[in-house]
Amino acid sequence: MTRLKKEVYRFAIVIFFTVVTMGMIFGVQKAEASGKIKLNKKEIILDKGKNCRLKLKNTKKQPSWSCSDPSIASVSPKGKVTAKKTGTVKITAKLGKKKYTCTVKVKKQKTRPQEKNLEIINDKIPFSPIAKEETKEKDVNEKNIEEKNNYAQQILELVNTERKKQGLSSVVLDEKLSQAANKRAKEIVTTFSHTRPNGESCFTVLKEYNITYRTTGENIAAGQPTPESVMNSWMNSPGHRANILNGAFKKIGVGYVGTDGLGYRTYWVQLFTN
Repeated sequence: MTRLKKEVYRFAIVIFFTVVTMGMIFGVQKAEASGKIKLNKKEIILDKGKNCRLKLKNTKKQPSWSCSDPSIASVSPKGKVTAKKTGTVKITAKLGKKKYTCTVKVKKQKTRPQEKNLEIINDKIPFSPIAKEETKEKDVNEKNIEEKNNYAQQILELVNTERKKQGLSSVVLDEKLSQAANKRAKEIVTTFSHTRPNGESCFTVLKEYNITYRTTGENIAAGQPTPESVMNSWMNSPGHRANILNGAFKKIGVGYVGTDGLGYRTYWVQLFTN
């Protein structure tokens, strides 16, 4: 093959690969442009406290997100919408100069009885997974003393079983502490909170029974039907679990009130001291 033919051959190969490459690029661009960019939802109805995910279809680019009223709903940088209070807002995804909107309607969540938990450690509430709720004060029909004492003994055994698994010493059931816990159980029927109905801290009940302490903790719950179920709820919550497995605690008081259908029906209290 002469030098001229070689040069022509090389030039033809270069042209061929250039055309193929351009064809591939054009094909990719055409394929990407073939799908219309749009939001996956145009309208959403959410209960208060619920969330959902919005995203742009037919593009891998990340848009910027905004909400017309952040007090009603919020939107994360990845398009996660969280309903805060009742109302209607517009969620906007901006990609370049184009905007894509979704209408979000937030409605009030239907309230229904459910299990509730709240824990406190050393006079400080680390978190409150369920908001404070109050029920109208009514006469409370307590379960008989034998049932109450039986429940207290069962919870004591369940607590010490969990402590033994962690190599901790057992706590003992204290009579005065249980009297204080039973008073707190009556109080949380009307005010499910570590703040007592009179506005004072839950730990002021200890002074009423002449209980001295260096460290203390309280767990409360409502709606669980048995000692096993309430212990399961507490052990699956980090704050409650921390109280039950606190090595500084040596005594426990257990309080229980059954309301014969009023409110959440069953109310439970654990009080711990050193």
